[in-house]
Amino acid sequence: LTFLEAMTQTALRRWTAQVFSKGEVASAFRCKRMIPCFTLHVLSWFLGAAETWAIFVLMHDPVTPAQAVIIDSLANTLRTFAFFIPAAAGAQEGAYIAVGALVGVSPASALAFSLVRRAREFVLGVPGLALWQVWETAPAKRS
Repeated sequence: LTFLEAMTQTALRRWTAQVFSKGEVASAFRCKRMIPCFTLHVLSWFLGAAETWAIFVLMHDPVTPAQAVIIDSLANTLRTFAFFIPAAAGAQEGAYIAVGALVGVSPASALAFSLVRRAREFVLGVPGLALWQVWETAPAKRS
């Protein structure tokens, strides 16, 4: 834990140009704070797997809950490694097809699942981008 504390101390000093006491850094790593964060993070992983399972059931290509966890976790891992590709275009689809092949999901079903996940991104992203555009152009229109 002291190595982690030292690295955190160094990072905080660089980012904030302040010096923190060892007690302040150590308090961030108390179990009282970390366990709820860890629990919420794991819960979000399993909710993503539940979403995967539900989508496959609705597509009439059911997978087991264990397969849903595998598909969701491995595909998200592969997509994370493709961070340098804008919007992970193609990487998400390829990841779902590759992971689907590992657990016995047909490539067509895996691609359809990936497109359902993309639809969620568009439904949430496009209105946000449109509102941002309106918000940014409003001052220009006034002057």
